[in-house]
Amino acid sequence: MNDFLLRNAAFAFAAFAFAAFVVAAFAVAAFAFTAFAIAFTVTFAVTFTVTFTFIFTVPFTAAFTVAFTVTFSFLMAVTSRHFLPNICTKK
Repeated sequence: MNDFLLRNAAFAFAAFAFAAFVVAAFAVAAFAFTAFAIAFTVTFAVTFTVTFTFIFTVPFTAAFTVAFTVTFSFLMAVTSRHFLPNICTKK
């Protein structure tokens, strides 16, 4: 093998190694970016969901509980006032 072929083979090997390194670097970068994008998206989605669920659910639950308690108490008072005396008293 003469020097010309040896140099060309060495150059071809170096070029191939460099290309493989570049491809691997891009693959690692793409994987890292994909992992970051997934982690960011999941984190944002979970944070958004939890935040808005808390913001919208808790006040409505509290309002429903208060409304139910007031209404139930009122109806129990009205029912007790009007019906229980008639049931419990002998005539």
